[in-house]
Amino acid sequence: MDFDWKPKNFGAVVQKVTSAQGEMLSTMLRQVSKTGYLSCPPPAWDPEGLYRVGANGSRVEVQKLGDDNRWQACAIRPGGKREKQQKFGILDSPALLAADLDLAVGPMGASLLYLDIDDFKAVNTALTERVVDRTVLPELQRIVDRAAQAHGYAYAEGGDEMIVLLPNVAPLVGLAFAEALREVVSKSPFVAEGRTLKLTVSIGLAIALPSVPVRDLPERANRAKAHAKSQGKNAVAICDADGVRCLRLRYDAAPTSVRGPFIKPR
Repeated sequence: MDFDWKPKNFGAVVQKVTSAQGEMLSTMLRQVSKTGYLSCPPPAWDPEGLYRVGANGSRVEVQKLGDDNRWQACAIRPGGKREKQQKFGILDSPALLAADLDLAVGPMGASLLYLDIDDFKAVNTALTERVVDRTVLPELQRIVDRAAQAHGYAYAEGGDEMIVLLPNVAPLVGLAFAEALREVVSKSPFVAEGRTLKLTVSIGLAIALPSVPVRDLPERANRAKAHAKSQGKNAVAICDADGVRCLRLRYDAAPTSVRGPFIKPR
C-alpha cells in the first residue's frame, strides 16, 4: 500500500499510532525498520520536546527523547494541573478542548456530550443570576466533574452549557454515560436561598465518524442537544451516521433471565 507520512500535528500522529493494525501496522513497522523512525511534531504542551514514532517489538509507539539522551515511550496526554474555567474553577477551561479533541479518537472511537439546564431562563428569573451563579451552577458543575472523572474531561462553556469529552469510547458506552448523567442530575437536589429545586438537563451526544473531522464533534453535539429540547427536554439525543434522534438506554429481562442493554428510539 502507498505510505505517505505527513502528519499535521501531534494529535494526528497519536491517532494513527493508537489505531494502527493489520496492513497499516505492518507498513509502519517496515518503514520504521528502514529509516529508524517516523517523524512526529511536538505537542502543544511541550513545544521544545523531541518526539518520534518508533517500534517496540510488534507494535509502534510515540517516543520522546529523554534527559538521558534515550528514546522512551511517552505519555500521549498532557500531565500536570489542567487549566480551569476562571469563573468557578471547577471544570476545565474550554481553551483545552481543541487539543484534547486531536487525541480523543482511539480504536473504540470517541464521544462528546453537550448539555445545559432545561428552562434555564426561568430558573434565573426565579432566583436571580447572582443566586444561580452562587448555588445552582457550581453544584451542577461539581456533579458533571465527578461524573467525568476517570472517563474523560469536562469543560465549562458559556452560562449553563457544559461539554464532556469521552476519549476512546464506543458509541453504546457514550450513550450509557449520557443517560446516566441525565438521570443523576434529575435526581439531585439543588438548594438555593432555602429552597430545594429539581432540575433537568438536555444532552446532545456526538459520535466520532471516520468521514467527519473530530473537531466538528462539539457543533454536532450542540445540534443534537437542540433536538433533545425540541422533543420534550430531559432527554438524550444522538448525532451519528444515522442522523440526529432521541434514544434512551434501558435494561430488559431476556427470556433466559439474563439482563442485557437495549437501545430504544424515543
